[in-house]
Amino acid sequence: MNASIRQWLLVWQISALIAISLIIMLTTYHLAWDGFNRMRDYSLEQIAHAVLRHTGDAPRPMVSVPVEADKFVSQVWNTDGVMVFASRPDAVLPRQPLGLTTLMHEGEEWHVMVLEDHGTVVQIANTTASRYRMFNALGPWLLLPFAALIFVLGGLILHAVNRALAPLYQLRDEVAQRSPERLDAFVGKDYPSELGPLVDSLNDLLQRLQQAFASQQRFIADAAHELRSPLTAVRLQAQILSQEDDAAARQAARDLMQLGVDRASHLVNQLLSLARYERQFRAARPHAPVDLLQLAKTVIIEKSAQTEVDLGLLDSDALSVMGDQEALRVMIGNLLDNAIRYAGHAGAVDVRILRQANAAVIHVMDHGPGIPADARSRVLEPFCRLAGQEIPGSGLGLAIVAEIVAMHAGSLRLGDTAGGGLTVEISLPAILN
Repeated sequence: MNASIRQWLLVWQISALIAISLIIMLTTYHLAWDGFNRMRDYSLEQIAHAVLRHTGDAPRPMVSVPVEADKFVSQVWNTDGVMVFASRPDAVLPRQPLGLTTLMHEGEEWHVMVLEDHGTVVQIANTTASRYRMFNALGPWLLLPFAALIFVLGGLILHAVNRALAPLYQLRDEVAQRSPERLDAFVGKDYPSELGPLVDSLNDLLQRLQQAFASQQRFIADAAHELRSPLTAVRLQAQILSQEDDAAARQAARDLMQLGVDRASHLVNQLLSLARYERQFRAARPHAPVDLLQLAKTVIIEKSAQTEVDLGLLDSDALSVMGDQEALRVMIGNLLDNAIRYAGHAGAVDVRILRQANAAVIHVMDHGPGIPADARSRVLEPFCRLAGQEIPGSGLGLAIVAEIVAMHAGSLRLGDTAGGGLTVEISLPAILN
C-alpha cells in the first residue's frame, strides 16, 4: 500500500526543516567562529597595548606558566632588540612584523599581534587549537536554540498537517457510511474549496449509481413481468395436457406449450443480451476489425432460412469497422428480427451499407406500420411496447441495438421508409483504407 498523504507531508516537511536548520546551524557556526576569532585578535591587540603601557627598559625575568594553561604567549623586546620578557620560555616564538600575523610554529597555528612603542616591541600570541577549545565550550549553547526550533516547528507542522487533512478524514468517513440504500449527495459547503472537485465527482458518481440501481431494479421488475406471461401460459397448458383425454385438445395444448416455451426462451436470450451490452453492466471487450458487409450477408442468409419475408441486400460498399463481431452480429440480427416481425408475411426488408465521409452507415428498411415520430425515443428503452400493436415481442430488440451502437461510439436514428414503414439508420466509425 502506498504511503499516506499525512506521512508523506510530515516526512518531507520535517526533513526540509531539519535540512534547513542544519544549514543555518553550520552557517551560524562558521559566522560565530569568524566573529570569535576577530574578538580574540582584538583581545590580543588590547593585551599588547596593556603590556606596552606597563613595560619599561628594565630587563624582566623569564617566567613560566603551567603546561595545562591556555597556550597564550607574550614577549617583549627592548630598544636594542633584546628579548627582556617571555611568559612562556618553553614556547618562544620568532619575532613577527608589526600587526596581526598567522604563524605555523612547531606544528601549531599561532595568531600573533605585534606592537611597537618608542623602540619597545610587544608580541602577543595564542594558538588556534586553544581558540577551538574555548569556542567549542560554547557549542552546546549554540545548538540548543536550533534543537528547540526543530521541536517547536515540528509540533506545529504536525498540528497543521492534521488540521489540513481533517476534511479528508471527514470525507473518508462520509464515504464509508454510504450504501446502496443511502446514496445522498455530499454537502459541498462542509469541505474546503480544494476538495470541491472531488466532492463534485463523488456526487456525480453517486447520482450515476442511483440511476444504475434504479435501472437494475426496473430491469428486474420488467423482466419478471414479461416472463410471468409465457410461464403462466406454459403452466396452464401443462395442466390441460395432464387432464385432457381428447387427442386433438392435447396436441393443441402441446403446440401452445411449445409456443410459450419458445417465447420464454427468446425473452431470456434477449435479457441476457441486454445485460451483456447495457453500458452500466457490460465489461470491457476487445475490438477487432469486422467486415461489416460480409457480416450482414451472413446474418441475412441465417434469417432468410427462418422466415418467408423477402430479405434483400441492396447495392452496398465493402466497409470494415473496429468492434466486437458478436455484438455487431446481434445488432444486425435484432434489426432484422424487428423488421421481419412488422413487415408481414408478404412484406420485404432491405439492408444497405454505404460509406458517408468517415462512417459506415447501415440502413434496415421495412414496409410495416412504422413508429410515430413522438414515440421514437421511447422505443429505445427496454420493454417499451407501443399501444395498439398486437404483434408479439419482448420490447428489448431496439434497446439492445441502441446499447451496442453506443458501445461502438456510433449513432442511431429512426426514420420513415419511402412508401411507408420504418428505416433504422446506424452510423459507425469506419476503418479507412
